[in-house]
Amino acid sequence: AQIRCTSFAEGVVEVVGGAPRMIQGQGLTEVGQFSEPATLEARLHGHLAFRNLPCEIVGADGGQRHFLVSGVPVFEQATGAFCGYRGTARDISRRVLAERTLRRRDALLQAVGCAASQLLTTTDWRREMPRLLALLGSASSADIVNIFELVAGSDGERLAMRRFADPENGLFEDSSPSSPLLESDSPESDKAKNDSLAPAGQTSKPILHLEEPAMAEWLGRLEAGEVIMMRLADPSGDPQRLPTQTAASVLVVPVSAGGTLWGFLRFDRLDRDGQSLAWQEPEVEALKAAAGIIGSAVHRHTSDQVIRK
Repeated sequence: AQIRCTSFAEGVVEVVGGAPRMIQGQGLTEVGQFSEPATLEARLHGHLAFRNLPCEIVGADGGQRHFLVSGVPVFEQATGAFCGYRGTARDISRRVLAERTLRRRDALLQAVGCAASQLLTTTDWRREMPRLLALLGSASSADIVNIFELVAGSDGERLAMRRFADPENGLFEDSSPSSPLLESDSPESDKAKNDSLAPAGQTSKPILHLEEPAMAEWLGRLEAGEVIMMRLADPSGDPQRLPTQTAASVLVVPVSAGGTLWGFLRFDRLDRDGQSLAWQEPEVEALKAAAGIIGSAVHRHTSDQVIRK
């Protein structure tokens, strides 16, 4: 017979976002998703104790909560008849988040090491960028990765032009045209300038107009070497500071060459089944290191061009 939940501790309210009666009567495997369902079913069928079985439950905020669930069978003292289980669930969400963050950090550091070996030995850093962005995107669990360069438009306006995108992801092309900070096509003069740089995987759009009032404070923070993290779905944020997208978590990392802001990297993580993945400090530090290596490669390449002239 199915083991069904009958009574709960007060802490259940925090997890389910309502009265415990909302899940009263549900089967144990209906309340959460166990990573070892066969083991659980076998223990329940045999009326045996089980301990520290990993389980995921969708919390009241829509986020995943991680628990270690344990249970001991309860029998009628007089007859020995099986009555059910008495169990506990230990919240390990913070530990799981920390472990996953460290795994992504380690993967990012490996990608940064690869970037260092490639960018510091190549004669043209631009040839390595599509592959490097793909590595950084995969290691950071980012759905969209772009690198922008600050340029001057034909009328002297300060612009940020996307130079490269992760070749494995074309989601940026679906950006909403309604944003005043995004143009689907670049001015011809800027397009020609961009196309002259030309390695495969490079693109001339979109363009951010940095003179827009909403971008001024954002640009100033990048020039000061500050990273920008924001949730576009957060109503307290200002989505007009970045091109409108369906992305939930955005990280923007400045790229400086020779002590001057050259451009920036942008990483977007989209929600998955209502779940968001915020940027954690170890990941940010690793991506700042990647931006530093890219900036050094840009500066060295620019200096070599000046010497050759």
